[in-house]
Amino acid sequence: MKGIGHFLTGIAVASCFPEAMRMTLQDNSLILLMGGAFGLLPDTLDFRIGRYLWPRQHVVTPDLKRLDARPIAETVARAIDEAAETGKPSLVKLNTLKVSANYHRTYSIFVDEERKVVRARIGPLRTMGQVMGGGGHLPRSLPIPEERGDLEWEAPYKADMVNLYHAETSVGIFSGPDFAFVPDGNRIRMDFIPWHRTWAHSPLLGILCGILALLVYGLIGWAKSGDPSDFFTTTSLTAFGIATLAFWGHTFVDQFGVLGSVLFWPFSDRRSGGFGWTHAASVLGNITLNFVCVAIVFWNLIVYTTEANVILPWARGMSGGYSDPLFYLVSLANYAVYYVAVPLLILHVGARLYRRFIPHRGQAEIRDEEYRADGRKSDEVLAESDAEQGGEATDGGTL
Repeated sequence: MKGIGHFLTGIAVASCFPEAMRMTLQDNSLILLMGGAFGLLPDTLDFRIGRYLWPRQHVVTPDLKRLDARPIAETVARAIDEAAETGKPSLVKLNTLKVSANYHRTYSIFVDEERKVVRARIGPLRTMGQVMGGGGHLPRSLPIPEERGDLEWEAPYKADMVNLYHAETSVGIFSGPDFAFVPDGNRIRMDFIPWHRTWAHSPLLGILCGILALLVYGLIGWAKSGDPSDFFTTTSLTAFGIATLAFWGHTFVDQFGVLGSVLFWPFSDRRSGGFGWTHAASVLGNITLNFVCVAIVFWNLIVYTTEANVILPWARGMSGGYSDPLFYLVSLANYAVYYVAVPLLILHVGARLYRRFIPHRGQAEIRDEEYRADGRKSDEVLAESDAEQGGEATDGGTL
């Protein structure tokens, strides 16, 4: 999921600790933000450290001056067979094609496990805001014949493949994806961005983070009082729980996608595979996660305030307060139904109706892309696109 979702997951986890809420409401503590920080930590470690430690045997950088899908497909196919022949992982980096400060040229690879071919395809432009070319939305959506070699190419490979992620991958903005082709029994396993969700997402590292938080808060308590017995206090133990569970919350949320995480590092380096219910770029999935996390925080604010200022309808005729288990459960059920389930149901039904009755804007882009791929673009429209583009593009490297 997106970073804000992981940050809110950590805060939601922290808000479930009574001591954390007491510190927040009475002592103006920022301990909830510590939960958010540890919720973000796994991806921070991956993208700021892990990715730069990963080696690459094959690096693909297509030439912007003459776009050609052939070397892309052949390099990936060669890496697959190399892994089968050597019995060692073969690592591939696919670099992006930056045309200008605003535009990247996209391309995609598709690993067909049944036909044993890798198909590479040069695609339209994409902005940093993830707007795709086509339908006249972006200048020079696909390259003109003078700028290109083969816009689509298939390269065969010999090994038997198994892919635990999507069969097709689009290379767009930022740095581009990595792949590891790993011998796995009699087949070659295709791992997408193999440096991601490995050691930095393992539950064991979450426990180590909890120990670190325990040490910090324990030493602070000891230093303030001068009494060693104040090392293990409710506050330091709460810090341990928040850091550990916020870290684990990140890994748990990631399991709802396709990729999964390495759950048994350092004993295994294989990702578990996710449930496949959503993916990181899903707008609906991210909104749902963020809404649930905010709802949890608000619920705990209701429960842990010094006075029960909010009494929900189902509990208004009951005696006691939120410290009473029955009152708490009835109120929680009330809150979950009316303030969480109903809004999410409306959101998801509305999204389904929108997808069903509103034409997808990508249909026009696909038709335009197919039209341009055949090179049938009039000189008049080409001249207009050139004028919009400014006539120049930055140089790219070669394979």
